Amino acid sequence: MPVIGPPVVAIVGRSGSGKTTLLSRVIPSLRSRGLKVGVVKHHGHATSFDTPGKDTHRMSEAGAEVVVGVSSEQVAVFTPRREIDWLAQAAPFVGHANLVLAEGFSQSQLPKIEVHRSGRSDSLLSAPEDLLAIVSDVDWDLDLPTFTPDQIEQVADFLVELLGSQLEAHELAEPDVPPDA
Repeated sequence: MPVIGPPVVAIVGRSGSGKTTLLSRVIPSLRSRGLKVGVVKHHGHATSFDTPGKDTHRMSEAGAEVVVGVSSEQVAVFTPRREIDWLAQAAPFVGHANLVLAEGFSQSQLPKIEVHRSGRSDSLLSAPEDLLAIVSDVDWDLDLPTFTPDQIEQVADFLVELLGSQLEAHELAEPDVPPDA
């Protein structure tokens, strides 16, 4: 059976648990292993990413199907949310990645790693059977791989080992090498 797109793993957890921090630390580690990482971020508020009054927002309000803002630093794509699978809508933007990490999407059927912080909650958001692993400052008595928030290399190793053949189905990039190397 052909591989349709890159593997997707959801990084889930309560607000303030450290999902973004984990992602911002694990992405460079995955890149150093030659992976091209895409991220799809769930925005839990019923607000637009675009800024009212700005030209891109005005074009969307005028009825443009898609608005692309381009600067010397970034490309931003604004399109209305469709009543289709969110991943299908995001796929054209992350399809060139070897691995897609989806921040949020706790209600999805995606494989999940839960980030938990004891200061935010004393329970997990997800049922243990729905999880691949846990990243937490608490030692859970569960039959799941568990990492502390500082075990970034181990989390990256876990993802690479877990998704090995799926990652190999997509062309790997040259590993990022620091300029001083």
